[in-house]
Amino acid sequence: MPASNLSADTPQAWARRAERARRIAFMLSAKDAAATEAYARECEAKAWQALERLAESPSIAPLAA
Repeated sequence: MPASNLSADTPQAWARRAERARRIAFMLSAKDAAATEAYARECEAKAWQALERLAESPSIAPLAA
């Protein structure tokens, strides 16, 4: 799925941000890499929060019996 099709607040988008931050961290100084890693952890936390919100709000109406 292309990134342009993802909402900014989906679990996949947050996980993608974390992954990108970690790739960038390898190219930075130790101090900057530590800050980037902290950002990646925040992104992962946001991904979990977004996933929990999705689980709490059913997006499909139940079928009638």
